[in-house]
Amino acid sequence: MEKIHPEGIFAAEIDGRKRRYRLRIESGGRYRDVEDPYRFPSPLGELDLHLIAEGSHRRLYDKIGAHPVRLGGVDGVHFAVWAPNASRVSVIGDFNGWDGRRNVMRFHPSVGVWDLFMPGIGAGTLYKFELLDAAALAHHRVHQEREAYFFQVLGQDMIPEIAREGHQVIVCDGAADQDIHGL
Repeated sequence: MEKIHPEGIFAAEIDGRKRRYRLRIESGGRYRDVEDPYRFPSPLGELDLHLIAEGSHRRLYDKIGAHPVRLGGVDGVHFAVWAPNASRVSVIGDFNGWDGRRNVMRFHPSVGVWDLFMPGIGAGTLYKFELLDAAALAHHRVHQEREAYFFQVLGQDMIPEIAREGHQVIVCDGAADQDIHGL
């Protein structure tokens, strides 16, 4: 990889036929291998995008929000949020140090949906969406938001500190709820 910016932005050209790769990250003399979230295609299909655009998707709650899935044999969580006027949307949590610059989501401009598959995270993960609009970018202000489609009821098991700070918690049995084949 070639460093193309002094702040630590790197670029590499990868053979288009090679779909599986991992990134090796060095920090303080330590190395770790991680999956690159951007190598995974969006689980939102053309039909999903069409139905969302016309407002007739009957299972939108299965597409928007946080959903444990398996893509290309890798377990993780697919995040999606409707934010048509945002200039940037990121998913933030313990997995990226709550830094919205690290996992910027992909935008589907025809429907106003942003999404990203985050490999290697699952049940119990705290997260929020970080949204920036044009005014926020101009004034360096960030808006963090809980998702509207969080429909799991946590009841008495919810940790009060989490509730007060407005974090979402991915709730599942730890296994991927959905296995998406052919990716």
